[in-house]
Amino acid sequence: KRMDQVCLIRTLTHHMKNHASAGYYAITGREPPSDDQRLRDSVMHQLVADPQVDASLVGVSAQEGIVTLSGYVNSYAEKLAAERSCRRVYGVRALANELEIKLAVERIDPDIARDALEALKNRIDVPLGIAVTIRNGHLTLSGVVEWMYQKMAAERAVKYLRGVKGVFNQITLKPVVAPHDVQKRIIEALHRHADIDA
Repeated sequence: KRMDQVCLIRTLTHHMKNHASAGYYAITGREPPSDDQRLRDSVMHQLVADPQVDASLVGVSAQEGIVTLSGYVNSYAEKLAAERSCRRVYGVRALANELEIKLAVERIDPDIARDALEALKNRIDVPLGIAVTIRNGHLTLSGVVEWMYQKMAAERAVKYLRGVKGVFNQITLKPVVAPHDVQKRIIEALHRHADIDA
């Protein structure tokens, strides 16, 4: 009996899809868009609506939930904004961001490096000793920090600078606290909470 119900549901679903397709064709004279076409259109609408993105030179393709962004944007910040905007669209399973950055005004690497060092120096959450290497507008950060938030703060400090085309964060983490110290601190914290509850 259950198999009959499953077969009935499948048959009805199939007829509904065919009926919807026939209705779409009768109204528009065209075949209904595929899932990939709908996803591509949704992503394109999202990019056009995003004030941080100039979508006039951006192309979108979609295949089985995998979206590819191609074309040109004006800055690395805009490239990241386009990626964030695309990921907000329902149905995007994976994203290939192949956008190229075409700056309105080109900047030379030494000027960008100088700005990057200044930006790092002005962040109180970035320790001293972070090195900057730049090649064709692509920054590489290196050095050692104790905490992940410091590593991410260093990246945030430089990725929106004018002229930056990409950031490679190669800063490594080297916690000062040893594993046995962590265990000791956890036990102490548990004891403190137990005393408070009591």
